[in-house]
Amino acid sequence: FGFFLLLFLFYVFKGIQNVLSLFCAVLTENKVLFHSASFQRLSDACRALESLMFPLKYSYPYIPILPAQLLEVLSSPTPFIIGVHSVFRNDIHELLDVIIADLDGGTIKIPECIHLSQLPEPLLHQTQMALSLVCFDTKLNFHFLITFKSMTKDKEVRAIFLRLFAQLFQGYRSCLQLIRIHAEPVIHFHKAAFLGQRGLIENDFLTKVLNGMAFAGFVSERGPPFRACDLFDELVAFEVERIKADEGNPPKMIKHVRELAEQLFKNVSLLYLLHFRIDNTENSVF
Repeated sequence: FGFFLLLFLFYVFKGIQNVLSLFCAVLTENKVLFHSASFQRLSDACRALESLMFPLKYSYPYIPILPAQLLEVLSSPTPFIIGVHSVFRNDIHELLDVIIADLDGGTIKIPECIHLSQLPEPLLHQTQMALSLVCFDTKLNFHFLITFKSMTKDKEVRAIFLRLFAQLFQGYRSCLQLIRIHAEPVIHFHKAAFLGQRGLIENDFLTKVLNGMAFAGFVSERGPPFRACDLFDELVAFEVERIKADEGNPPKMIKHVRELAEQLFKNVSLLYLLHFRIDNTENSVF
C-alpha cells in the first residue's frame, strides 16, 4: 500500500470518523497503538498516520513494529505511535491510557480516562464533508486500492489535510518574534496572541496543538525568514481566503482539492511511477 497509504487507513477503518479521531489523538499528544496479525498493515498504518501530520513532524517514539522484548515501552509516560502484533492482544488491553486501533477489525478503543479533543467547528464539518466527497464517490475496496486511480485519490486526501492545516495555522507568522540578543537568533511564538486573534482562546484542541512538541518544531523550522518555501507556505500566504470562500460550495472546494492534488502528484518520484505497474486483471502489483 506504499502508494496510497492514506486511503489504506480509510479502507481499514471503513469510514472517516475513526481516522479523524486518530489524527486528533496524535496532534494532541496521546498514545496511539495499532495491532494487527499483519506486519505490513502495522507498518503502513503507522506511516499513514504520521504522514497525515504534514507540515508537522512527529517527535515522539515511533515504532511501527515493536519487538516482544520491548513491550514495557507501552507503559512509558510519553506519547507514541507504535504497532504490535495481535498475538500480544491480551497484554495491550490492560493499558489504561492508550488509544488502541485494531487494524484487522477496523475499530478503535478510547479509554474512559482520555478526553480526546476534536477539531474546532466549522473545520471539523468541512473536513468530514471533503473526505466523504473524495473517499466515497467510488467503492473503496481492495481492488480499487491496487488501481492507478487510487494514487490520485490518495493525493486528494493529502490535499484536504493540507487545506485543514492552512486554516488551522492561518496568521501564525504575524505572531512570530525574532529575538536577536543571543548568539543564534531565537524565534518566539505568541500563542495567546494567535488564539486571541482567531477567537479560539478557550479551544481545547488548538491549545494542545500549539503547546505540543510538533508545533515547536514547526515554528523552529518554518519560522525563520529567507528560506525555501513549499506548497504549504503558499497555501497559508495566498490561498486561505479562497479556502474560506469555498465553504458551503462543494464543487469549488473539490476543484481546489484536485488542483492541490495535481501539484502533490507531480512530486511523486519518477522511479516509483516506473515501478508502479498493474496487470490487466488488477489482482497483483508488480
